[in-house]
Amino acid sequence: MQRIAELPSAPSFEQIPEHWQATDCHADSPSPWSMDQHIWRIWTALHFLPLKITQQGNIHKNDLKKIASVLKEEKLDLIELFISSMLKTELIKQQNGLLKPCPIDWPTWSKTLRTGMLKIIRGWERWQNHDEKQVLDLLISLPTGCWLKLDEIVEHLQSHSSDKLISANWMHLFTAHQHMALHHLNISQRTIYLLPEFQAVLKQQPVCFASAGWYGADEQARVMGFISATGEIQLPPDCNHAVLHQLAAFCRITSIEQMITLQLDQQALQRIGTDKTALEEIRALLESLQSPLPQAVNYMFDKQLSQQPVAAVAAAAMVFVLHDASAIHRLRKTGFDFSQPFQDKPEIVLLDASADAHALMKACSEAGILLDTLIKPVDWITGMASINAWMQVNLDREDQWLEISYQKSLSSAPKQLFARIDADYYGAIRIQPTRKIKQAYQLQKTTLQLSPKQVLRLRELDDAEVIEFGLDQLS
Repeated sequence: MQRIAELPSAPSFEQIPEHWQATDCHADSPSPWSMDQHIWRIWTALHFLPLKITQQGNIHKNDLKKIASVLKEEKLDLIELFISSMLKTELIKQQNGLLKPCPIDWPTWSKTLRTGMLKIIRGWERWQNHDEKQVLDLLISLPTGCWLKLDEIVEHLQSHSSDKLISANWMHLFTAHQHMALHHLNISQRTIYLLPEFQAVLKQQPVCFASAGWYGADEQARVMGFISATGEIQLPPDCNHAVLHQLAAFCRITSIEQMITLQLDQQALQRIGTDKTALEEIRALLESLQSPLPQAVNYMFDKQLSQQPVAAVAAAAMVFVLHDASAIHRLRKTGFDFSQPFQDKPEIVLLDASADAHALMKACSEAGILLDTLIKPVDWITGMASINAWMQVNLDREDQWLEISYQKSLSSAPKQLFARIDADYYGAIRIQPTRKIKQAYQLQKTTLQLSPKQVLRLRELDDAEVIEFGLDQLS
């Protein structure tokens, strides 16, 4: 696409009526689609930084500033204009209170623009197909690529209108709804510059934008990139768009200039935990960008995969915490098989549930090993998606009682408690824990949100247990 500063020379006057002609001037109200490079950069950034929408339908300013920071753009109102343009033409959509990018489909984009133009012109009038065809023919006949007098163009359209088109709002098409404009305006001189895309959309012809980033919409677009030892990923602008959505799950975007620059988010990888399938899929995706991967990146994945998952073994294990981590050497001499899931927390130990708990406690006592926590083996719903699994078999979840062993973070010791579900949403539950007072339990005032990756064990209490512990007497 031609940029505003590089408008092509006007056609010869033999092609355009003399009274339409206008001298070249500055576009003080340019078409957003003449700056498609900016639109592509924002569309790309939204994969990694979706925008939250307030109840009033406004964009959160802090989210907008994050986009502006990545783009190094100071004018927030300009970004909002581009976002409005993409929203009106379905390049982005609102989902669950967030603005997220949609797959690029240029025929749909053109149809949306064309339908929008017709709706602006007819207002509340109801037109037939032949009315719309007459409108399209009139608009297609207008010259593009040169400055024209706006009033003369509108007068020409009005003079050639008949039947229901007599009430058509031609001026409104050109002077309002800037987010859909495929033309520039100079308001003070009342002149208009129709872009080549104006006719392409009306004629239902392919639209070709200048930004190389749009070529990634092609299903056959290449998948490639460059990955450094520090986990920095650089993608060419025409990289296949399908990769962006996948990378957004575990990468942060740092800049979009000539290249798309991302950074592997180690915290995101840690949240995946030891889900071997997910980690291998991520590694395969990175290898599709660059193969072989840098040694440091391969090592990071190997280290993550080597950690023994807590949730994977929790169904058949007891969790206990040593009072002194150095006692692990004496514990090995007791003959009980155990594992240590956290390298930075060696005092957290998993013991096979088939082991005799009383024998373990006796052996530890004789060896002088103090246990801070011992969670007895029971019938648990376990795994990385333990909360989701429980939700699938329990439709009426609120006010249910659970016995939970959880961690606030991967580095913290497991905690065990009775809790009542206060609310459930988005694959997580919010619980109201209890605390023990003398021989009874009392609900705490604060609530706690648990996600699947923080839960070691989860068990629903039956009615008899609720009565046994006195939980039915709590308010």
